[in-house]
Amino acid sequence: NLSLAALEAGLKAAAMDKTLNPEHNVLEAPGLRLALLLLTATVPGALEWIGSPCNSYVVLCRAQSLRSADNMYLGDESKYFVLEGNCLGDISALLVLLGVMTLLRFGLEQPQNSVLPYSGCMAAVLRYVEAEQTLTYHYCFGGETLKPLQLWSCDPFICALGRPKPSCCYHV
Repeated sequence: NLSLAALEAGLKAAAMDKTLNPEHNVLEAPGLRLALLLLTATVPGALEWIGSPCNSYVVLCRAQSLRSADNMYLGDESKYFVLEGNCLGDISALLVLLGVMTLLRFGLEQPQNSVLPYSGCMAAVLRYVEAEQTLTYHYCFGGETLKPLQLWSCDPFICALGRPKPSCCYHV
């Protein structure tokens, strides 16, 4: 939706989402190459928005993933979905770091109860780039549900997207 809004505003945009195109899977070599190509083709100051899959990082899954502060939120990597989540988290951290190094404005979006920002490589990268956490709600930006979000960024514009919890959470 972010890419669509950018295109409608007359901006150039590219979206990578494996649910829309299997070739966008960054866990496969062609998808990772494409992500890196998009980064190298981007002009300084452009927006890089990372919405890494969160299913193994959210509270609802914690009893299965066994993610906790004791294991740096890396969880039980003998379970494939946890290992896959960790790989996606590490690739997302790499893309954030490369984006900052190439002077992009980045935003990392996760549900408020996701522990991805506190795990392994992502935590190290967010500390290194001095990213700030901003709490907001999808509903405040036209979403049909409340969906509490945490955004991480160093960019003042993205950090200003924080919103208080709306009193109404569904469109009528």
